[in-house]
Amino acid sequence: NGYAVRKHEWLRLRGCRTPASLRACASDEQGTDASGIYASLQQRRSQLASRRDSAVQERTLVAALVGGSEGETPLNAEDRTLMATRALRHHWSGEEGEAAREALELLAYQEDGEAIRALEELIEQYPDWAEPVNQLATLRYREGDVAESVKLYLRVMHLKPWHFGAIHGIQMSHVELGNMEDAERWGAKAMPRQGHERGEWVDRMLQVLDDKLAILEELGTTSR
Repeated sequence: NGYAVRKHEWLRLRGCRTPASLRACASDEQGTDASGIYASLQQRRSQLASRRDSAVQERTLVAALVGGSEGETPLNAEDRTLMATRALRHHWSGEEGEAAREALELLAYQEDGEAIRALEELIEQYPDWAEPVNQLATLRYREGDVAESVKLYLRVMHLKPWHFGAIHGIQMSHVELGNMEDAERWGAKAMPRQGHERGEWVDRMLQVLDDKLAILEELGTTSR
């Protein structure tokens, strides 16, 4: 309670009356502050390292979206693409750890209203995690709040321009709103089917990821 806190502070100050004891008390307080700053820096370094590792893994998965190699049958190429998209979806759902992934997956068994509230809480807790935003956008679309779904899908695209699910969601939302020009514009940004255009699209997305990795490397260096 307040009395106990004041008593503790009074007793602490009583022991800091002489010059020597004052210096000792000041040193203790500075040590406490320094340890707090050190812990904060360590946490930041750990977060940056985790984000970098995740981005490196995601880059590998995005590169696999190029599909089959030259001369491969269309069926085999399509199988490779399917495996790559599944791997990316799995990666996206687990970017904040297994506990967060499980929380996200459990929402599939909840009513839409409960799922929306839970997704909003996850987004507040993990503001840089794209997948809860993507799922919330889908729920908003399903509930008829299409304009809000567009805003949410755009937020996903800001985080991950290669998020093929969000691109499709934006396109469908604009169709629903009757914005056919915007729908066509987003359709042009979608991941192409197999072929040379798919490779060019993947190359562009890899460049964005490389830029992101460079920023993470720079932040990691300055935090050391």
